[in-house]
Amino acid sequence: MNPSILTATDLSEHASAAIARAGTLAAAHGWPLHLSHVIHPGLLESLQALLGLAPQELGEQHEATIRQQLAELLASVSPHADTASHCAVLHGKPADMLAQQARELAARLLVVGAHGQGFFNALRLGSTAARLIRRSPCPVLVVKQAAAGNYRRALVATDFFPPALAALRLTRELLPDAEIVLLHAVETPFEGKMQHASIAGELIDRYRQDAEREGLTKLRELVAREGLPADTVQLTRHGDIARLIIDEAEAQNCDLIVVGKHGLGPIEDFLLGSTTLNVLRESNRDVLVHL
Repeated sequence: MNPSILTATDLSEHASAAIARAGTLAAAHGWPLHLSHVIHPGLLESLQALLGLAPQELGEQHEATIRQQLAELLASVSPHADTASHCAVLHGKPADMLAQQARELAARLLVVGAHGQGFFNALRLGSTAARLIRRSPCPVLVVKQAAAGNYRRALVATDFFPPALAALRLTRELLPDAEIVLLHAVETPFEGKMQHASIAGELIDRYRQDAEREGLTKLRELVAREGLPADTVQLTRHGDIARLIIDEAEAQNCDLIVVGKHGLGPIEDFLLGSTTLNVLRESNRDVLVHL
């Protein structure tokens, strides 16, 4: 099955940024674009009680209206969409239904908005975002800003483990013309124990500096191994990982942050951890989360 992009909308004005971004990426790669809306359980029952219509009649009217709106939105961002592109109205819990559809389509990317109502508003709180990213079979792009052309500069956080390498390769696949900024957050796992043991501060600083030098060496090796330009920005920083990612994305004027669902901390292999969620919550940049 050919690659495709799946995006979703709650039909609010805020969701238009995600649709526009998905359309830009789909057009750049010549991939089909699929646009979906999820009707949450209980919505039709509430409308039925309010309007006094028969359940089947109300459901058919509501879905027909939504399909028309989706078709107009798809045409606005992908006027030359091929026959493989289509709209869908799904019924169920948003995170579950979108993950299921992405799996059925073998989507290369799932694009969602970070603002809006219902599901999209919940992204700010983290619970629905975490569930969607955890269950999605493909990378998830969370759009926070209006699309203004192609991404120009992407900050890719790396710890040199396979998921981070896959995230870098995905970034280059999706954005072949974008500049890459590599960031390695230096972790010195025994620093706290050394402080409690009253080890001299200068020795702890030396330990941290050695870790930073090792990180830079690994970044240079990564750049060479992956065939990145020799002038690729390579950064090693010490501190809170999420805060470093957010601050450096701003300092480096990046319009996209790329993180892995796994590999950014000791518990990331078991669940979507605080690093990724904090970046999603606090950054005003778009965030691409690789599996």
